[in-house]
Amino acid sequence: MGADFSIVKMPSSVFPVYYLEGDDDFILAECSGEIKALFPENALSDFNYERIEASKSFRASQAESSLCALPFLADHRIVEITSFQLIPAEEREKIAGAVSRGLGKSVLIVLSRTGGQGGRPSARQKSADALLKSAGAYVDCSVNDRNWNEWVRRLLRRHSIDIDYSALQVLRSRLGTDYGLTLQELKKLETYSAGKRKITASDVRDVASMSPAAQIYKVSEHIVAGNSGAALSAFYAMSGGNRPSFSVLAYLRKYFLGLASVRESFDATGSIAETAKILRKHEFAVQRSLDALEGVSGESFARAFEIIMEADFSFKSGVNENLVFESLIVSLSSLFKRRAV
Repeated sequence: MGADFSIVKMPSSVFPVYYLEGDDDFILAECSGEIKALFPENALSDFNYERIEASKSFRASQAESSLCALPFLADHRIVEITSFQLIPAEEREKIAGAVSRGLGKSVLIVLSRTGGQGGRPSARQKSADALLKSAGAYVDCSVNDRNWNEWVRRLLRRHSIDIDYSALQVLRSRLGTDYGLTLQELKKLETYSAGKRKITASDVRDVASMSPAAQIYKVSEHIVAGNSGAALSAFYAMSGGNRPSFSVLAYLRKYFLGLASVRESFDATGSIAETAKILRKHEFAVQRSLDALEGVSGESFARAFEIIMEADFSFKSGVNENLVFESLIVSLSSLFKRRAV
């Protein structure tokens, strides 16, 4: 019988299978490291540990032969399969079959990235994955608006360090959803805070970097406030005099798609709590999105995507990059002008 865990409540017991699933490779690797730390060093020696990188041409026999081997001078042998999402359905079924027959002294660790299959999983894939998840410990390694604070606190507690709520807010505003960068910045903060019991907002401002995504998020917030001047200032500070990156367009499109998903879900449910649950966002984030959309018609919102597409065409056509982004920011801000203060 399997057991379910999450990134804020990781397993502390030995299971025959650990199925780790999440949308960030850095986080998956971090979770896997925690799992492997449960075992003594001899289980991770060159004789007893094998890491297999999966691909679309992966064959189950690559893992089965390793899972069948006996550990050498250790209680367990560990086989880790990364990029499991790429494995074809029939090969997953074979691995699930091997697991159902028993792994003996072997332990299987699976790292599967959601959204990395290149399409919706088939019924056969779902069935095989369900069997693997139920054979041991299933760990949801995704980080989102709802569990970000507790995840950061848990990581810091491993070194007996606490963090103020205000420091968490500053850290989140600087890093956005760049979870790989969050791990790096937390390690910097741990070193910086050596000898201190608690990280403060001042510590974060002194040490933590600001991710590109978080910088663009600031631009986006000024846009939906209808404040083109502040949005342009934030954009200039972000680019630092360098040529603007095409990724800015991609992020803005993603940002407005996020607003659209909130509006669509809230219109269907009429509940902020239910919308937050469906979209795996914090209720505060849902409320902020709804506030940004207050009084904005469907036509105006659709126009935002047209403006982004027009900027994309201009950018690819060789129009001056700064002119493209300045026009984009002013045009988008005008859609939300009623919110300017």
